[in-house]
Amino acid sequence: MVPASRRPVPRPRRPDDPRGGPTITSGDRSRQEPDDLSEPDEIDDLDDLEEGPARRYGLAVLALASALTLLVGLGAGVLLGRPSYPGDTSVDAGFARDMGSHHAQAVDMAMMIHAATGDPELRSVAVDIGLTQQGQLGVMHAWLDAWGLSPTGSQAQMAWMAGHDHGGSAGPHQLRPDGLMPGMATSAELARLRQATGKAKEILFLQYMIRHHEAGIAMAEVAVERGSRPEVRDLAQRIVDGQQSELGVLLAFLQKRGARPLPS
Repeated sequence: MVPASRRPVPRPRRPDDPRGGPTITSGDRSRQEPDDLSEPDEIDDLDDLEEGPARRYGLAVLALASALTLLVGLGAGVLLGRPSYPGDTSVDAGFARDMGSHHAQAVDMAMMIHAATGDPELRSVAVDIGLTQQGQLGVMHAWLDAWGLSPTGSQAQMAWMAGHDHGGSAGPHQLRPDGLMPGMATSAELARLRQATGKAKEILFLQYMIRHHEAGIAMAEVAVERGSRPEVRDLAQRIVDGQQSELGVLLAFLQKRGARPLPS
């Protein structure tokens, strides 16, 4: 029920108005009682009210506020600009490229031993290494594509890790004298792995993969420390954690076969 103070006041009608209701004559100003004494209908919609100055003012304020909100949003977009991506010589790009190459060799070696070994446990570890690193390799290639960068950069491999080693000898953050990244198997070593059979093949795989993991962990730790993008740091940390865990398994397999790891 609409309060009495807000009920519409019936308007006077002319005496000849057939609709009845209150009338005021020009002479004796006598009143005619309304034909219907029931309460007026409640107003359920603001649109039923006639527009007055207050409502027009409110609509104008609302329109102005909407326009200001739009302008502020556009201004913020201009100030913030488009998302910035890593540059060609950044740590993020260098890590994606070099770790991608590192992973590709690990996947190849894992597939070699998977097809040759009769040890189901070693085969299972090889599958895990191959699938995990192949998936991570795809992620890193996708980053480079999204950043508008080529798979090969303008700098030498591992240049993004400069400053982490001191002295003249090659360390885990420098290219080896043969031009390969630390942990990578040479062409001659890969040929030996392909040609070997049985236990000898398993030992070579374990020795190469242990060395490979050790170097990969050192690379990933630099990306964790110096990477600028959270997704890069996150993947690098997962590589560190995953490969450290796998190292323990690989070392146990190698010890079981009576062999020792290669020098790092």
